[in-house]
Amino acid sequence: MNETIASLKRFFEKGSSPSHHVDKILRHIQFLSLKIGRIICFELVAVKVDKLTMFERCLIDRQKKKLRNQASCAFSMPEPI
Repeated sequence: MNETIASLKRFFEKGSSPSHHVDKILRHIQFLSLKIGRIICFELVAVKVDKLTMFERCLIDRQKKKLRNQASCAFSMPEPI
């Protein structure tokens, strides 16, 4: 980000033609929007992965609880006479 700002400053100090300025600015804006888009995508993927991980943890916890209940029921049942 700092590199982009420095690049913009340098480019304004050179004093080239106005159309050149516009082209450069548009390229910088395009570059920044791509970077921001990537960051947003990475964040969305991270949130999705975190939600999936939480879902898997819930499933595993549910299975463990079910197995524990089955095991405790098997030991607590009185034997038939």
